[in-house]
Amino acid sequence: MRLEYLHTFQKVVEQGSLLYAARALGISVSTVSAHVSAVEEFFGERLLERRRSGVELTQKGRIAAQEVRSILTRLERARREVAMRSTPPLRIALGNIPGVVLLPEVLREYRLLKPELELAVLIKNSSECAALLESSEVDVAVACFLEGELDAKYRCALLGRDRLVLVLGREHPLAEVPELSIRQVLRHPLVTLPESSGITRYLHAALRRHGIAPEEIRSIAEVNSVFSQLQAVARGLGAAITSEIAARSMNSGLVVREIEDFAVERHLYVVCRRDSAHPEREEFVSFFLERGRELLS
Repeated sequence: MRLEYLHTFQKVVEQGSLLYAARALGISVSTVSAHVSAVEEFFGERLLERRRSGVELTQKGRIAAQEVRSILTRLERARREVAMRSTPPLRIALGNIPGVVLLPEVLREYRLLKPELELAVLIKNSSECAALLESSEVDVAVACFLEGELDAKYRCALLGRDRLVLVLGREHPLAEVPELSIRQVLRHPLVTLPESSGITRYLHAALRRHGIAPEEIRSIAEVNSVFSQLQAVARGLGAAITSEIAARSMNSGLVVREIEDFAVERHLYVVCRRDSAHPEREEFVSFFLERGRELLS
């Protein structure tokens, strides 16, 4: 029994007509009739009653139609499973902020849509994300990149905007100061991040634009992630100049302040190499952009 015949038989049952089935399949009525006859010959029974108004299933035809539908459904499921097993995982690198603030919600929803897709996820700092993308070790990177850091071989889509703000514990001496300048802030020890961190690179670039050497920062402690930084601030270790998105996502009694003369905005991008084309990449990127923008708004 050819699979094509079963598909034609199912289409006739769905359409209730040889003519309508032929139109839907783009074949002749005589071909549809021949396919149906082959299915009836296989079962050894008349499965359809031909009438002027169309066709109706016989009692035995209803049993056959149910089984044919089940067979075709199982075959399609098996085809998709085989196809996905032959598709490599979609590899994604995310900076700490999109990785912690956005990824859990986006990934949970995407897996409901595409449960068969295998994802390989890495949460790194921005420079590591860029290096992984450069070496083609990941298909997509979501992070903050400095202006001019990515050249024409990358396709970048803006996900959202973040600002550098001052984050303090409630007992910090600067918490009640009405207006703060960058010079005032730098008189106090800060909890800092490594130089490879996207936040640190933005901060240092902005300080230089203001005529301030990054070495003027008095670091009381260097921690390895923005969320460790925020926890340290919340526990009274010091202040931090860091991500507003990350600070707003924490419910830990932090005070978030703008620095009046130090407005620094940074951009979150979803980035792909133009010379790579994972079959699932475009759909994932579109979904991440749409849902991620909603979560950041």
